[in-house]
Amino acid sequence: MTATEIEAVKRAASVEGRTFSNITCGVPVGGGAKDYSKAIVSSSILMGQYKRDPEFACFMKLAIGANAGRARKIRYTRVHTATVRDDNNDYYKIRDMIPVGNPNRDDIVARIFEDLLGGTLKREDVPARVKAYIAETEQALSDQLRQVRQQPVGIAGRGDVRGRDGLPGATM
Repeated sequence: MTATEIEAVKRAASVEGRTFSNITCGVPVGGGAKDYSKAIVSSSILMGQYKRDPEFACFMKLAIGANAGRARKIRYTRVHTATVRDDNNDYYKIRDMIPVGNPNRDDIVARIFEDLLGGTLKREDVPARVKAYIAETEQALSDQLRQVRQQPVGIAGRGDVRGRDGLPGATM
């Protein structure tokens, strides 16, 4: 390795925070596709320099060791982000299975997710069960509406209006 290559590798490892794979193959920190145009030297040349120069080897092990933890964090963040995106996509996929005119779409999706998280429903069973959830939600809402309609209606159309003396009637 030339002196300029050694300096470039040291700068890449210590200042830029690049990993061994990034220096030798152009693999982005945290993983991804190789981009050989970003590689500084090949791994065989770098390993040869490790053997010839113990001081360089010690420096690189310390610098690259610190960067490996950073790369691991980035990789885990990518995995977590992909998982969250898949979950968000599931929400919209399920929501799209419910007719657009249904005013309770979000309530139905929430019930489906409760059952998914509770373990009573599997993801592959969701498309077959959507109509059942729609029917259950409409039934529950009609029961609530029926209960509201059965309440006594007081003066001025308000239910159970009481006056100052506590008796039903006007508020004066």
